[in-house]
Amino acid sequence: MGLLVILGEYSASMHTNQWPPTLPLAVLAVIQAALLTLLHRPLTAIMETRPAQANVFFLGSRLMSVYLWHVPAIVLLTGVQLLWLPMPDPGTGAWWLSRPIFVVAVLLVVWAISTVTKRWESPQPILSPRWPSDAVTVIAVALFVFQSLAISSYGLDLPLAVLGLVCTAIAVVLTGGSSNVRAPDVPSSTAEAMPPSPR
Repeated sequence: MGLLVILGEYSASMHTNQWPPTLPLAVLAVIQAALLTLLHRPLTAIMETRPAQANVFFLGSRLMSVYLWHVPAIVLLTGVQLLWLPMPDPGTGAWWLSRPIFVVAVLLVVWAISTVTKRWESPQPILSPRWPSDAVTVIAVALFVFQSLAISSYGLDLPLAVLGLVCTAIAVVLTGGSSNVRAPDVPSSTAEAMPPSPR
């Protein structure tokens, strides 16, 4: 990995490295998969202990909040820092000395946000499952993929951010709030064995 980075196959821009994935990232994926396979048995044994289960539950119940809000938290704290202090040049000694404090501050802000947003990560009980029609599903997926490809290809600016927000909102409404819904195809024997839905 280090040799690939030194040879110039790795960009300072994470966006450039991800679209399409550069060779170091592809190698990293193989390394991670190999390590997880190698450590499968000891990790399984660890996960049978209550402390490990508690930690995974605590983190897992708010992982989506952490994923969605860590960048806004970094931007917010960077803006707050710039109100009083100039930002050290990345890679300098002053920059590295400020990183531990900055990382702790980001973790605290993200943790505070996740305490509010984690309720939205809890699965909701489905009393009467319903699915949108095939046509509605195709339209919703097309809208979501279109804005994702546009942002990945041209970068994130205000017009594309608005486009992404609008397309995603429409896709969510189409798949979650459509009145044109159908029940999934269930074999008659399975349907007869299923208890009636609660009213």
